[in-house]
Amino acid sequence: MLNGLKQGLRPLYHKARSQVAAARILRDQRGRGAPSLPLPPSQFPFAAGAWEKIGGDGIGWPADQFYKVRSLAFDRGELFASLTGPTQEGPRGEVWAFADGVWSRIGGSERNSWPAEPAFVDQLVLHSGSLYAGAAQRLWRYDGSRWTDTAGPLPVKEKAGPYAFAEMDRELAVSFWGDPAVCVFNGIACKRLPDPDDGWGANARTVYCLAMFQGKLHAGTGTGKLGGSASSVYRFDGVQWEKVAGAGMRGSWTQEGVPFVLSLTVFGEQLIATLSRPAGTPAAASNVWAFDGEEWRPVGRGVTPAIMANSSIMNDTKIFNGHLVVATGDSDRRDVRVWTLDAQQHWHDVSGDALNGPATDRPGGHWIYSLCVGDDQLYAGTAGHQGSARVFRWKPRATT
Repeated sequence: MLNGLKQGLRPLYHKARSQVAAARILRDQRGRGAPSLPLPPSQFPFAAGAWEKIGGDGIGWPADQFYKVRSLAFDRGELFASLTGPTQEGPRGEVWAFADGVWSRIGGSERNSWPAEPAFVDQLVLHSGSLYAGAAQRLWRYDGSRWTDTAGPLPVKEKAGPYAFAEMDRELAVSFWGDPAVCVFNGIACKRLPDPDDGWGANARTVYCLAMFQGKLHAGTGTGKLGGSASSVYRFDGVQWEKVAGAGMRGSWTQEGVPFVLSLTVFGEQLIATLSRPAGTPAAASNVWAFDGEEWRPVGRGVTPAIMANSSIMNDTKIFNGHLVVATGDSDRRDVRVWTLDAQQHWHDVSGDALNGPATDRPGGHWIYSLCVGDDQLYAGTAGHQGSARVFRWKPRATT
C-alpha cells in the first residue's frame, strides 16, 4: 500500500519540481534586464516581398533523396547548398549550386570530390576567395571545377569530422563533432588548439558553432542531452579558453538540459547566442541571449511568441538589412518560422506558413537549419525528415 502511495505521488512531485525550475528560470531572466542592441533601420526589410521555394520536392535534386540542407553560402550571385540524406546521418552527401535560376550538383561524386556514399556534408564557408566544405570527415576546397582535400587527415579522432567554421584574420577556425575540438587552418594544414583546462563541459560531444567577437574566437558546445549540465560558450584569448556562458556564468542561462548552443552571431557590439529550447521551458522565457564581452542578457524576455515558445530549435541567426533575424522549428512538430526583432525587442513572424512544406507521412519534425544573405535576398534551408531538404528565398518586390 505504501509503495502504491509513492507511485501515485511521484507525478505530483515531478510536476512541482518542474514548476519550481520554471519559476527560477523566469526569475533569473527578469533579474538580468534587457541588452543594448542596435536600433533597426526605420525601413522594415519585409514590408514588401514574398517567399518562394527554389529547391527541393523535385526542384533541383530528386524529391525524397535528402533529409537536410545543412548549410548555405552565397558568392557573386551564386548560392551553394550542402545536402545530406535520406536520413540525418546520410549516407549521401552532396553540394549543389544555384545560378541563373538553375541548380547543378558540384560535389559528391568520385570524379571531382569525395565519394557521395558513405558521406555527409556539414558546413560550407567562403574563405580567401574559395568555397570550403566539411565533408566525409575532411576539409575540402572548391576551385570552380574540382574539390581538393586541402588539409589531409584532421587532428581529431577517427570517428569525428568538421562541423562549423569561423573566419579569422587570415586563417579559418574549424570545429568538430564526435571529438569536441577546434583547429585553425592556415591554408596548408589544420593545427588543433588546446582544449579548455577543464574540458568542454560534462557530456559535450560537439563544438557546434563558432564566431569571432571583439577579436577573440568564441565557441558554442553541444551535448545532445536534455538533462544535466547545459551547453556552454568558451572564449579563446590566443593561449587558452575561458568559459563565458552556461550555468549562470557572467549572468548567462541557469537552465539545465540545454542540449546545444545553436548559433553565434555578431550584432553591433553584441554577440548573439541562440539555444535549444527543452520541453518545460516557460513560455515567457527567452532562448536568445546577448553578450557585450562582460555580461549576458536575454533578448525579448517575457514576450516570446507562442509558436517560438513551442519550437525546440533556433538553429541559425543572420543580420539582414540591419535587422536581427532568427529561424525556428522543432524535431517533432512541422511549423517553421523566420522571425525578426523590432526596436522594442519584440519578435515578428516574417514567414508565416510559407516554409512549412507539403504534408507527408514521413517520421520526424521540421526546422530551418541554415539562413543565408545575398544580393538583398534572404535564403533558408530546411531539414527534419526524409524529403524535407528545401531551399526558400525571400526577395523584395520590384518597384516601378
